[in-house]
Formats: sequence, C-alpha cells, structure tokens
Amino acid sequence: FEEIKKIEKTKKRHIHIFMDTSGSCGEWAETFMGSSLAFPKDNFELSLYCFDTEVYEIDKQKPHLKGFGGTSFKCISDYINNKIDKYDCIIVLTDGYGDNAIYKRPNLWHWILTSDFIDFIPKKSKVYHLEDINIKA
Repeated sequence: FEEIKKIEKTKKRHIHIFMDTSGSCGEWAETFMGSSLAFPKDNFELSLYCFDTEVYEIDKQKPHLKGFGGTSFKCISDYINNKIDKYDCIIVLTDGYGDNAIYKRPNLWHWILTSDFIDFIPKKSKVYHLEDINIKA
C-alpha cells in the first residue's frame, strides 16, 4: 500500500520562467506576466523572473514587472549558473534579440518567441513561436 502511495504522488518539477522586459518587448510584458501566472501549479514548483540586462525575481503574491532597458541573455545564464541549484526546465519568453551566453544543460531550456530571430539561442534548446501555441480553455 505504501508503494502505491509513492507511485501516485507526483514529484513537483522545478520550473523557472524568465520574461523579457527589455524595451523591444515592452508591449509583450503584461502578456508574458499573465501567461506565467496562469501556469499550472499542481505539479510544478514555479519561480518567476523578468529581465532586461539584469534579472529581477518576481513575488507571485505581488507581481510587479521591472526592467525596460536593453536585453541580455547572459544575465539569465549567469543567474542560473550562479544562483539556481535545481531546475527541470527553464522557459524564456522573448523576441529572441539578446546576446551570446554560456548555457549549462541547454536541452532543458525552452524559448517562446514573438519573432523568428534565433541567432543567440542554443541549438540544443527547444524553440516555439508564440503564434503557434494553441491554448485551449
């Protein structure tokens, strides 16, 4: 009976979502936030951030966007490499315009783009275009 309980209980996955709040994504920032806050929480341990040239943690109880400057993907990779020990998935909502970075475990990175620009996204990452995501209510 104890073994059945262990099987039934799903391990929560650690998901970190980074929303681009640079000047070029300013018009998308609220959409990114709304989508991130709607992420199902039952099976996920969710952490939210926004970024421009810096990473800003978001309090899910009092969500507030910061940034609106330039764009750096390096600030995300540095943040993850130096401050996050455990993750099952990294999701980045962006237009794709950023800079080069060093990514540990790029296969766990998922990029949701508002454009077709992928020059700075690791080849081993998964890329989705926002208009191709079909969300059913």
